[in-house]
Amino acid sequence: MKFLTINFLLVFASLAVAEEIIIGKLCDSYNITNNSTDINQLIGTWYEIAKYGPKEDCSTDDICKINATHYNVVHQNGINSSHNHAYTIRNENGTINSNATTSAIQILNIENGTAYALWSCLNITNTSDSTQSLIILSTNTNYTGYKTVLANMGFDNTTSINHSPEICNVTSYGTLNLASLGIVTLIFFVIQIM
Repeated sequence: MKFLTINFLLVFASLAVAEEIIIGKLCDSYNITNNSTDINQLIGTWYEIAKYGPKEDCSTDDICKINATHYNVVHQNGINSSHNHAYTIRNENGTINSNATTSAIQILNIENGTAYALWSCLNITNTSDSTQSLIILSTNTNYTGYKTVLANMGFDNTTSINHSPEICNVTSYGTLNLASLGIVTLIFFVIQIM
């Protein structure tokens, strides 16, 4: 008797997905007083309403807890599914790290419970510049109060993200294109002949 056994193993490759740009300020030049390392407050679905870097309208982030220290973030774009991707953030002894940024992430409380910023910053050696990523998340697509809060902290030059029905293809929300996740598929065939 012959048996054919096929085993499939999917390996999800990590992607550096947060937009990092060079800012002409050092990380300690900001007035940050309301940062947190509690990722649990971010569990759920959020609208990206502003960020550093190129505009990407109709974007959402769905954050879910994997275990005590690891959280999965699924980024979806309602216009272009090729921009969809997933990455992990983790709390390691009070420091939030990610495979999406080159430095630790700080959670900035913009408006308690309804708007947060995910900010990472790394000073560039022997310069007065830093490499940063900044994404503003909100439960409200029309929230603009973040502008004043960020200005008071010393941030500027964020790009607003549009979620208007005229722009967004609402049917694309909730559809994750796995091909865009950078999936590396390894297929092992084990043939047993008896």
